Amino acid sequence: MKTLQAGGMDKQLARHFAYLFIRGPISLCKEELGQDIEKETDHFENIQSTNWQTLRFKPPPVGSSIGWRVEFRPLDIQLTDFENAGFMVFVVLLTRTILSFGVDLRIPISKLDENTKRAVKRDAVKTEKFYFRKTTVSDDDDESDVPQEYEEMDINTIMNGKMW
Repeated sequence: MKTLQAGGMDKQLARHFAYLFIRGPISLCKEELGQDIEKETDHFENIQSTNWQTLRFKPPPVGSSIGWRVEFRPLDIQLTDFENAGFMVFVVLLTRTILSFGVDLRIPISKLDENTKRAVKRDAVKTEKFYFRKTTVSDDDDESDVPQEYEEMDINTIMNGKMW
């Protein structure tokens, strides 16, 4: 982490990438030993695949102009088969809604970290407020900067909106 920060990487991002390297030895295929790391990302993907956090950075494919992506990784399994099926259907419907309506849920990573700290408390869904976007509709074509249009809201307000 210190090496990454000394190279100019942000503290939170350096912590994330340093965490990737705390695991045991990496498995490699014989064919990958001579890989050109300037042109291929298989080694990084191998390291990254050992990390199953709820957030994963996805590097762009070699020769692609799509840029870096962030992959959201929700819980792997629920307590019962019924809950698991319900959660899977909910995630599919949620992703379709986000894509169809162009929903913008971006908030600064520091606010996401604060939300995570609050979310792990007992009865957080009933007692805590979380940072969430004031509006989820974005007419801003510039995706390079996270808008500062967010505030603390309880779960009822996040799910149902403000009652005027």
